[in-house]
Amino acid sequence: MRHYVFRKPDLDTCLTAWLTGYRPGFRVRVCHSMANSAELDSREIVCIECGGSGMAEQNNYDHHDTSCDLPPACVQAYEFFSCKNRQIKTIVDYVAAVDLGAPGISKAFAGCTKTTLSMLYSGMRTLIKAPVSQLDMGVKLLDAMIDNEVSPTNMDDYILSNPGMQPFVVAYHSARKQLYSRMECIIKFKTNSGKSGMFLDCDAPGIHGLLRSMGADVSVASGLEGKRHVTISCIPSLTHGLKQALHQLKRLESGWGGRPEQGIIGAPIMGTVLDDITVINILSSNL
Repeated sequence: MRHYVFRKPDLDTCLTAWLTGYRPGFRVRVCHSMANSAELDSREIVCIECGGSGMAEQNNYDHHDTSCDLPPACVQAYEFFSCKNRQIKTIVDYVAAVDLGAPGISKAFAGCTKTTLSMLYSGMRTLIKAPVSQLDMGVKLLDAMIDNEVSPTNMDDYILSNPGMQPFVVAYHSARKQLYSRMECIIKFKTNSGKSGMFLDCDAPGIHGLLRSMGADVSVASGLEGKRHVTISCIPSLTHGLKQALHQLKRLESGWGGRPEQGIIGAPIMGTVLDDITVINILSSNL
């Protein structure tokens, strides 16, 4: 039986676990930062988004804290195992887009009435607090999606035929209400090129989608994990400036990473010590 190590069971981690053969009941360790060297060196231990970026042959799947241009963990696993299933590829493409904050992927604020995979799983993580239980539930959900060819962009029929999913949908929409209640706390700023930037600290998911729907060219989300964890997303035309901003952030604090060419970067895993104004000023001067 394989041993798994992961930091947080987001969609990318969950799908990567599924692709590498994870089943509920497997031995798991939840780490708070990075896997240790013994875990990263062992091919019998699958490390997901906790170090070893670019080392899929060692069963390490990560794309953070590295200068290498790497795709999300689920794409690395999909390519490493040479999966050819069309349904799996559809889900991998969707999860990768969500993970990278691809423009337009979130329909929550665009008037879409369909329930997506990210919405449903977000609701699951809201109600299910234990990380391993979240991972187990996500893997079971992926099993059902593959077996029933459920689209990640429209899960309404699946939810109707599985009433046990409804509480997660309710939880998702409750979190959205919490997010909307924080709108008056949004900090707005202008970049040197005249683009619109917005910053919001809130522990509900969906900050980037909300800020983009309000016209933000640069969105900054903070506090989702109850700590100073910051992610920054921008429109495609600003990715060069985002790369420059990332270099400056790295000079001030190690651990910043992401894929600026894809318009998404983030703070160190354990959160940033930089204050909000410093981050905003760096973005304003570079974008």
